Amino acid sequence: MGGALILFVGPVEGEHRSAAEREIAAIAAAVGERLRLEAVWASSIEAVAGMILARRPAVVHFGAHAAVAGFPGPLAAQLAAANVAVVLLNACFEARAAEAMLALARCVVGSPASVGEAGAVAFAAGFYRELAEGASVAEAAVFGQRALERAGVALADRMRLLHRPEVYADANRVAPRPPPPSAPDAAAPGEPPRFAAPAPHLVAPLHFMSFSGRDEALAALDAWADDEAPVAVRLICGPAWVGKSWLALEWVRRRWGIGPDPAGVLAGPLTPEVVTALAGLPRADVVVERAELRADLGGLLAALAQRRADGTPGRLRLVLLARGLGDWWTALCASPGFGALLAEPPMVLERQGLADDPDDELVDLQRAVDVERSLARRRPGVFEAALAERLDRLGEGLADTGRLEGALAAIEEATSVWRGLASRNPEVYGSCLAMCLISLGKTLWELRRQEEALAATLEATAALRALASAHPGV
Repeated sequence: MGGALILFVGPVEGEHRSAAEREIAAIAAAVGERLRLEAVWASSIEAVAGMILARRPAVVHFGAHAAVAGFPGPLAAQLAAANVAVVLLNACFEARAAEAMLALARCVVGSPASVGEAGAVAFAAGFYRELAEGASVAEAAVFGQRALERAGVALADRMRLLHRPEVYADANRVAPRPPPPSAPDAAAPGEPPRFAAPAPHLVAPLHFMSFSGRDEALAALDAWADDEAPVAVRLICGPAWVGKSWLALEWVRRRWGIGPDPAGVLAGPLTPEVVTALAGLPRADVVVERAELRADLGGLLAALAQRRADGTPGRLRLVLLARGLGDWWTALCASPGFGALLAEPPMVLERQGLADDPDDELVDLQRAVDVERSLARRRPGVFEAALAERLDRLGEGLADTGRLEGALAAIEEATSVWRGLASRNPEVYGSCLAMCLISLGKTLWELRRQEEALAATLEATAALRALASAHPGV
């Protein structure tokens, strides 16, 4: 019982068999002795059921070229007794086939299109390695996606994670969770960083709820992004919980990993070093949230305007998210050199089916926070800033929907993370801590905890005063 059962169904001969053997070898090398593996060639899909019931594996892995249409079908009730944690479909599948697999397993991972042999092997190796080390299915899927990105697999073909409504993928494990290491893992010489973000200072999108709607907005963003202009900036604005962040995350998710172009959401403040790094990316899609609150945005826009004026080749796209236009946008548009850069009309969102109920986005955000928190525990030097950013957004969302106690818990946790980061690197994270303290003070005030609110606000003021003294004019 337990372990992974790797199934190849039907005739597997010639090059297909060689590919299957390479897939097995890559998985075996990734897990070592930490997870029991068994590879089986089944003559038919009907023979698979008996193998699953006899072995009761934690993972059922259908290898490349396995025909799974119609499975488990009438055998679903019987196979449910096997209590499989996850089914991995390393061949392309139809949505109905993947959903049918949820009768067999708590989670299903697969791609709606072929990722090719190299992609299948890369994902499987990354996925199984983390699974064997105690990662949850959701965590392991994140690392598998990173492996696909390094393999150059197109975003539209990437793996998807499905799970039953009552199952939380982050709690679904097939091996014990190890104690957190004292320091982040280092990559072996010559090996790409295991936890590299899509580009420096960007974090990859991570969300679990199904996205629907906004097709015209997504198409408009793609058309704008694929234009020949070397540098372009687009503002998306709308009231709270209209779906700005969800739209931007979905757009980035679809573009993340397409060829060599990185795409992601800015993590942390726009220090001069970060501005230089982002403005120097040859090709990228970058999202900046809460743009109206960023006093440091002008530095990045100035660098992009200079790049545009210099005619630097490449294709860099910056998407700004804000709750409204207002004086901040008027001032930016009037700034010398910014007129041409900000000439694209803002995309103003109104409420529709995507965000009629903010609970959907809050549930999605809470799940993303839980995964980021787990990743930050295991790799503290890599995922802490992303966790703090996500907690900031969760706290803001809970406060906007009147859930002040939940908002306070999220903001307090974010403050703790930012405080730790700022203690190690105040130049980079001091402003993030200050902004989070302002949110903390506001939430405490609304909860009628005035003395604590005043203390948080005074601490934020002191931090901002120190930053202003160190960087006058910024």
